Amino acid sequence: MSIMKKLELEQSPSGIWQFFYHEEIEEESVVEKFYHGVDLLDIAPDHAELIFKELIKTFPYYINAYAHLSLAFKNQEKFFESLITAEKGYQIGKNLFPKKFKLGKDTLEWSVFSNRPFLRATLVYAMELGRENQILKSIELCEEILLLNKNDHQGTRDYLLSILADNKLYDQAIDLIKRYPEEPSINFRYVELGLGIIKNWKQDVLKGLLDRAIKANEHLPSILMARNPKEPILMDRDGPAEIYGIPIGTKLEAYWFFKEHKNFLKQKKIKLWLNENMVEIPLYDPIELLKRS
Repeated sequence: MSIMKKLELEQSPSGIWQFFYHEEIEEESVVEKFYHGVDLLDIAPDHAELIFKELIKTFPYYINAYAHLSLAFKNQEKFFESLITAEKGYQIGKNLFPKKFKLGKDTLEWSVFSNRPFLRATLVYAMELGRENQILKSIELCEEILLLNKNDHQGTRDYLLSILADNKLYDQAIDLIKRYPEEPSINFRYVELGLGIIKNWKQDVLKGLLDRAIKANEHLPSILMARNPKEPILMDRDGPAEIYGIPIGTKLEAYWFFKEHKNFLKQKKIKLWLNENMVEIPLYDPIELLKRS
């Protein structure tokens, strides 16, 4: 049976577009195997690779498996394989778009569960292209995602803003920020402040942006001013904290944001303005007691 018959993109009578998978991919044993591979991505990516390859061999239209196989390759620093696998997953879905689907008018909403694998695969491919310095193509794919699903739900706009700022595409970065004026993330808030400093915006505007940035994460200025900041250790009262992901508002979040975007953040003009306009920038302490709700 062809991929076209196993996976289709169709429009419902109410106008909603969604992917339809053959029911065999939703069998409990298949789902369990997939999520076992996901669990192994960070701790045993070579084993995760084998699982996703087996799934793809059985279900060559399994977009989610391609996206996660790409991540398994990336986590092993097999970057050529991660790029071509991400492209394959994206193209499987993209090739199913009918001519009557109009990008910019029609959408693929994240709220429709079966649309998530393609949206995820598109972002994985965009990030792979960005790592390979194919910046314009990466930007194009990010914009495609935001046209398909305006509210994003997977960090596309944060990634897009990062590559725009890091590649000095400042006017495009400002336009993106204007499209999401209430976005509270550390990325949006500190990049906007940095752009305002670089572009010589009025002082009262910059002070307002600084206040918003501090509310997003108060720790970034001290990390930015430190000579050689070390990765923070998050502590509970009983010792090092067990965490999943990176908690918002923490020193850990600030550290990784700084590490990924230090070329933009450490521009002399930005550091000088912060030094002159912050009442106090505390010395960086890599130990942080986690606040538990």
